[in-house]
Amino acid sequence: MRALLGTILLAGMAAAHAADWQLVNAHLTNGSTVKDYVDASTLRELIQPRLRYWHKTEYSPPMQTGTIAYTASRSQETVDCIARTMTLNSIVYYDNDGHPVGELRPQSVPTRVVPGSTADVIREFVCRFASHR
Repeated sequence: MRALLGTILLAGMAAAHAADWQLVNAHLTNGSTVKDYVDASTLRELIQPRLRYWHKTEYSPPMQTGTIAYTASRSQETVDCIARTMTLNSIVYYDNDGHPVGELRPQSVPTRVVPGSTADVIREFVCRFASHR
């Protein structure tokens, strides 16, 4: 009975934290199709006007960095909607089977978003989505 209860609780927790990946941008980079998604369920307001969220990028065919090939990455980012800056908090790269193949924990320094860039498209989506919640 306890095992069944534990399974039900875990299933409920997974459903409560289900991702809501929204396609934000698709483009070509170095011969790969790149698709950027934002998990709308993770948008969290920090100190206004800063928002934190998860960003997923998929690459087809895989991208290559040194000896590491990866088909996806997930990063936690913070955006400041007024200052137009973005901070990369962490990023993990995944292989074709979904296994982590690399990780980066950069210093959390806000970077100005270049107008018209992929980062700008993501920033606009996050800020617009948050303002309509």
